[in-house]
Amino acid sequence: KDIEIIKKHLSDNKIENFKVSESGLHYVIKVDGEGEVIKEGDTVFIDYIGTDLTTGKVFDTSIESVAKEKNIFHEQREYVPLKIEMTKNPGLIEGFAEGIFLLKKNSEATLFIPSVLAYGPNGIPGIISPSACLIFEVKIVDVK
Repeated sequence: KDIEIIKKHLSDNKIENFKVSESGLHYVIKVDGEGEVIKEGDTVFIDYIGTDLTTGKVFDTSIESVAKEKNIFHEQREYVPLKIEMTKNPGLIEGFAEGIFLLKKNSEATLFIPSVLAYGPNGIPGIISPSACLIFEVKIVDVK
């Protein structure tokens, strides 16, 4: 069902240059980036915008202007790129981590993540719908 939802979104939005991983992650690399593909042990800095495909609403972002535009801005939050140590289990949803490992420094991509690789049947009450597929627009700002 997740794959049908993602494929319908891709078709409805005339997105044809996508690839699909074995796990079901669909992705479009918009800017290839430079250097080597991100690997285990790298520290990665990521700007992102996360959208719930069920509701079409942006639920999280690292970009202040987007947070303000989408009415999800929080005064107490610092809007900076997400810093992640890329390990076998980097504490990210599975589909997001898988997508990051496909990219390089300065890469820009869109990740279409099935619910089974995201927050599953429960979602996050009040934030992400149950069984929601997610879309993440990501930019790898730096890799160290």
